[in-house]
Amino acid sequence: MNQFTYALPNFAELGKKYSVVDMHFHTEYSHDCKTKLQDVLSHAKSLGIGVAVTDHNDIRGSLLALEQKDLFVIPGIEVTSKNDKDILLYFYSEGDLVNFYQKYVKKNLKYHKRFRFNKTSLSIQEIIDAAHDLNAVSSVAHPFTVQPKKSFYFLNSKKRKELLSEFVAVEVLNAAMKKRANLSSLGWALAENKGLTAGSDGHRLEWLGNAVTCSEGRDIHSFLDSIRKKKNYIVGQESTLAAKLVSELTIFVKNKI
Repeated sequence: MNQFTYALPNFAELGKKYSVVDMHFHTEYSHDCKTKLQDVLSHAKSLGIGVAVTDHNDIRGSLLALEQKDLFVIPGIEVTSKNDKDILLYFYSEGDLVNFYQKYVKKNLKYHKRFRFNKTSLSIQEIIDAAHDLNAVSSVAHPFTVQPKKSFYFLNSKKRKELLSEFVAVEVLNAAMKKRANLSSLGWALAENKGLTAGSDGHRLEWLGNAVTCSEGRDIHSFLDSIRKKKNYIVGQESTLAAKLVSELTIFVKNKI
């Protein structure tokens, strides 16, 4: 199966065969986002897609989303390491997500003095080890983004090849990135024989569904297993430049104390 289609998703057609999920979306529980969780959930239902609420170092939005009985939700979080690299983690159960947060994230949160930005005091190795303990699916978020969050050079160095090997997947389509960055991510993932994930990285409601991960799996377990087995399907494309500029302005305003 061709794992990647570069085009705006047709949810009606995709939904006939696949579970369709935006695997990277933020809500009011992220330090840099104003979008209300309830609006995200309602919009996902109207589009006919699922969502992974992956707030920065926070699981409140994901837990509330998981209360929805008529929406496919993947338990998730975007964790920031002590050296500012972002890692997307997806869990097979709500309990595993809560366990991860309580045991590893909550007590290791660090806050910026002048901005609402937060990260953890954990190394990437510590985050991945914890993810393995709970059988989470790990994905390198936007590996070709700007510094200090650009993780490609950090993980692709010879001395960290073993660390890279412990990741299940790479986020190869992020609607907030430039096309060149996404294509570089895809090439890297294929060269390293990694699974593929996609998400809009949306901080504004209209971004939801711009990039999606599709699977024939109809429950959380089979959906995440398809990523491990490289049997899922990626569809989407980047948001417009104008949309990105508006989003960046919103993030800046929300981050500033």
